[in-house]
Amino acid sequence: MSVGPLSNTSAQALFKEKYRDLVPALYEAEVNFCSMIEKRDVEKIGPRGLIIAKKLKPGGQVRTWNPDGGDMGRGTGPAFEKASVTTIPLLVALESTRAIQWNTASNDIAIKNAVQDLLKDGTSEYKAQMDRYYFGDGTGVLATVSSGGTGLTPVMTAPIGTRWLRQGQRYTVYPTGLGAPLGTVTVDSIDHVTYTATITSTVPGGSASGDKFLPDGVTGASPTWFWGLAYHNSSASTGLWMNMARATYPQIRSIAVDAASGAMVPTHFRVLKSRMELFRDGAFKKGNWMVIWNPAQRQAYEELALLINVIQKQASARSGIEMLYNPDQFEVDGIPTFTAPNQNPSRVDVINLENFFRVETVPFGLYTVDDISTFPIYGASGGLASSEVTYLAGLSQLCCDDPGLNGSIGSLAIPTGYKEFGT
Repeated sequence: MSVGPLSNTSAQALFKEKYRDLVPALYEAEVNFCSMIEKRDVEKIGPRGLIIAKKLKPGGQVRTWNPDGGDMGRGTGPAFEKASVTTIPLLVALESTRAIQWNTASNDIAIKNAVQDLLKDGTSEYKAQMDRYYFGDGTGVLATVSSGGTGLTPVMTAPIGTRWLRQGQRYTVYPTGLGAPLGTVTVDSIDHVTYTATITSTVPGGSASGDKFLPDGVTGASPTWFWGLAYHNSSASTGLWMNMARATYPQIRSIAVDAASGAMVPTHFRVLKSRMELFRDGAFKKGNWMVIWNPAQRQAYEELALLINVIQKQASARSGIEMLYNPDQFEVDGIPTFTAPNQNPSRVDVINLENFFRVETVPFGLYTVDDISTFPIYGASGGLASSEVTYLAGLSQLCCDDPGLNGSIGSLAIPTGYKEFGT
């Protein structure tokens, strides 16, 4: 060691380090819509799934006849069909090394027990992921490449962009059309403002605009995934709903209003509700109805109110003027609203929560073998590695009793301040 004056550099060993006890999580981990769905009715089912009978046509043939000895004809009965569902397995893998277990076990040497916090993180991550899946269309597509697909910084298409991706997660990349998967990538970081994801390696075999990011572990062409709002609340005349053909049974299509890229107006909601009542008379007289929108459309709704806002100054101790409304008190034609950041920002759903339920084979929780939930990892030599893995796992699916009781407004313009994302 060289000799010199006493300085900060030579006295580093004397300085104390101090940490704040609070360790903030610098990533979004809200629960939102998932919280409401997880609390809904749960049907326990086995590996053969659940059959749900649906009455699709009423019984009874109505006609006039000659009561003076005329032939009264034959009658008819109702027509039934069956919807079916099986559960989707999902797990969260948690791993820690022996060193971190030792080095954060005591308050004397660490500000936080990282291993004790691991299970809490795993549960939060499960709910954060499910909240994204519950807004999907059942295909598992979480993001679509707009440009830069061959590099390490692909840009995703609006309006979802990178919102449904999570930092540190691995994804299976599919081509347009969801044919054979191209390979897997890990998302290292996300810039939600520019819709850009930074991945740690390029897709094996290359990728291109239109490629899709799906959850890790899915296999084969057009994989089945969790049925979200966009799946159950769809006016599509093609494809399947709970294994029933939409083309064959128009009754299982939801009502949709197309805003045609226009800004939200009150007429959208009135037309939607009126059309829903045409198909389900008295639909809004009972149930737990809710308008589910993104913060972008919540702002669009508030801006409609601000156009006709009248400020009434009242005598009080306070002289300030409040120009905005309380968004927690927003209602649409008497229906409460729920703001969900994971909702498609160009879409609004109107649903009856009592119309939704979950099926479950195994409730989400610790995966155990003979009551053991922590498992050793083996090294290349065949001996133990100084790491352990824990799994949280469950098998479930989201179902809907009657998609005809759902409605949506789609292709809404995104207000200023939000539509700049991704440009």
